[in-house]
Amino acid sequence: MTTPDRDRARPADPNAARITDGHQDRETAMLIHLAAAPRRILGHFTRRLAADDRGVAAIEFAFVLPILAIMLLGTVEVARAIDADRRFGNATAMVTDLIAREQELNDGDLEGMMRAIEHLMRPYDSNTLSLGVIAVRAPITAGEQPKVEWSYSHKSKPVPAKCATYALPPDLVSPGSRVIVVESAYNFAPIFVNWNENPLKDQLSGGFITWNDKATLTPRSDCVHNESHQTSASRCDFSCP
Repeated sequence: MTTPDRDRARPADPNAARITDGHQDRETAMLIHLAAAPRRILGHFTRRLAADDRGVAAIEFAFVLPILAIMLLGTVEVARAIDADRRFGNATAMVTDLIAREQELNDGDLEGMMRAIEHLMRPYDSNTLSLGVIAVRAPITAGEQPKVEWSYSHKSKPVPAKCATYALPPDLVSPGSRVIVVESAYNFAPIFVNWNENPLKDQLSGGFITWNDKATLTPRSDCVHNESHQTSASRCDFSCP
């Protein structure tokens, strides 16, 4: 019995093979495309980012802002220091002039002058302003040293005691003449240094900058008689042993 033609093995269809190969090629191409997609996306994003200049000014300002802030704070601090130093110098010179104008006074008068002088330091803190008044007489005899006739301390400013020697510049006054010397000190407190949480405060003298000044004037009269330190009945007689 013979097998019908329809039962015979059919030969392979070449078109079907080509279709299968085509599907495989497309799948392979799709996989390659998907694998390359992140790189293309990243490259596209990078190119767009490199070409995008929006926000550049803000970034540059962020870099420059700390420098500008430091310059601004430094300018403010220097301006404050210059103004405070000017007021400090004026206070020293003014108190010297006020005392040199007087013929007679006492320690109570001097204290009133000091309180008035403190107003010159406003708006700066005057609590750290200390002043010392020293009345000095040059020696009559050559070779001797000038001596202190009387002295006054405001806010614990160190001053030499009566009859102590006091060095004066050579040829400042004639023999036997008198001068009023005011020595002053002031602790200037910078705003941006003198704050409690500053870690460098201890390395910056407690947040203060100490200034010292001195002014010397010849009295308008023969002497400035301070009755609080008078030791004899005669005016301007502060003789030392």
